[in-house]
Amino acid sequence: MACSQRRVLTAGEQLIAEGALANKLFIIVSGEAAIYRSLAGREEVIARLKPGATVGEIGIVDRAPRSAKVVADDALVLLELEHKILEEVSESLLVKLYRNLALILATRLRETNDMLDNVADFSTNA
Repeated sequence: MACSQRRVLTAGEQLIAEGALANKLFIIVSGEAAIYRSLAGREEVIARLKPGATVGEIGIVDRAPRSAKVVADDALVLLELEHKILEEVSESLLVKLYRNLALILATRLRETNDMLDNVADFSTNA
């Protein structure tokens, strides 16, 4: 927490641009955010995040360009962690952080797999 910066966004303000450099991780303190992906030439909301959720964890792990756009649904208060901070913390803290990120990513992958199963079932039955 001591390594983070507080950040405040207003409703409709963009936090992350799809394709942008990934160098920060965010934790939502209050408010909600929407995650958008470009799908078949349209922007679609693929998730909504509430307080306690992390944003940008994939980019912190693999340093690849951002995979989605994130926009504040309403007033949003976040904690912001820059990637360079991860190089300065103790190894034991880093292990805990990456373990938590792995659990978050595993949960999101399972949710995505469930969603894809539902889409496949819908397509088969349509």
